[in-house]
Amino acid sequence: MALEKAQLEAGLNQAQLEVLRARLNPHFLFNSLQNISVLTKQDPKVASRMLTRLGDLLRAVLRHDSRPESTLREEISLTQAYVALEQMRFGDRLHVNFHIAQEVQEAMVPCFLLQPLIENAIIHGLRGARQTGIITVSGVTQGGRTRFYFVPVNTIDWIESANNYTVLHCHSMDHLSGVNLTTLEHRLNPEQFLRVHRCHIVNISRIVAAHAIAGGVFELELQSKARIKTGRQYGDRIRQLLKAGS
Repeated sequence: MALEKAQLEAGLNQAQLEVLRARLNPHFLFNSLQNISVLTKQDPKVASRMLTRLGDLLRAVLRHDSRPESTLREEISLTQAYVALEQMRFGDRLHVNFHIAQEVQEAMVPCFLLQPLIENAIIHGLRGARQTGIITVSGVTQGGRTRFYFVPVNTIDWIESANNYTVLHCHSMDHLSGVNLTTLEHRLNPEQFLRVHRCHIVNISRIVAAHAIAGGVFELELQSKARIKTGRQYGDRIRQLLKAGS
């Protein structure tokens, strides 16, 4: 009985894996080939690069063969091949950042764990809208388990620089990103996020009060109760923001 149950569970896992493969191949392949076909006349160089990236992705899929699991490093490689193809499609509107701790790189995870999640984030976050999308994927070890975090932009309260990294403060949880603050500033929507200090960017919608301090410095109070002092050189931005909101 136990053997039959184990075989049934293994068969179910394999069936679920094949569903993921089937979803990736025809759906994604059709859209990619259609885009390449259009670009062949409009921009042959980009079309050629897309075709190369598509080949990389399909080879990565085939390398997984019928294994139910792969290392996290392999999953990231496959997902990055997918992301590279989508970035040619969306250009500067799409940015996907991976911050995966070294100690979890060889952790075994289900095949096609990340790619469908990234694809879903892109579908619901970018298509049909002219906004910039930033997806941050963090992988860490907690209590002996590997955990992944996907950070939607609209959940970020504020961002601070931390040496070569940035910390994304999201409600009650913080996430480490490998993208520097200036790069994030250029990628984020300026109507939603404001640089207020050489080390800080804030989500404008999270500001509940701004208290003036001597010398053109303000202290911003956020919904999360965080208090952030602005830099002197950013005083004009804060005053314009306050004037627009009054």
